[in-house]
Amino acid sequence: WDKEKFSKLIKAWNLPEKKKIGALSKGMQTKAMLAIALCHKPELLILDEPTAGLDPVARIEILDILREFVSDGERSVLFSTHITGDLDKITDVITLIIDGKIRESMSIDMIEDKYAVISGSNDRLTRENEKYTIGLRRMNTGFEALVLRSDLPNFEGVSVRNPNVENLLTFSIWQNGKELAL
Repeated sequence: WDKEKFSKLIKAWNLPEKKKIGALSKGMQTKAMLAIALCHKPELLILDEPTAGLDPVARIEILDILREFVSDGERSVLFSTHITGDLDKITDVITLIIDGKIRESMSIDMIEDKYAVISGSNDRLTRENEKYTIGLRRMNTGFEALVLRSDLPNFEGVSVRNPNVENLLTFSIWQNGKELAL
């Protein structure tokens, strides 16, 4: 236990020393729990939904704390979350687990190298090229799909953009005929 570090964190994060944790805001509670965890000098933090229920400012502060924790390259954070925007901001490696099975595990940079999100009018999606989609979302106004970059030549007249973590997650869930029709 690093008592000196704990005192520094309490001051730096403006945590009230005399209040019970239950009386603190959700963001302050999360900071207090992180201060306690960090003062044990862990090499690995395992967190479940560390930013859930926090306002945007508190979420950014918590992500900054975690980013600083891993900045030396000697420590890691493993956390589960449904807030995919947080993953885009902090993640080095993403592991996508669906129905208890690892579906994908790669560096965050590899997502853009491996995949693309395409969109276009529905007449641009044929039965022939639909088989190249990993996940598909149909709308009255057109479609959007996740594809391997290597399969892009099978599509003409579509818009192409880089995917983010949310795209990888949602389109992976919609794969194999589980498309979302809006």
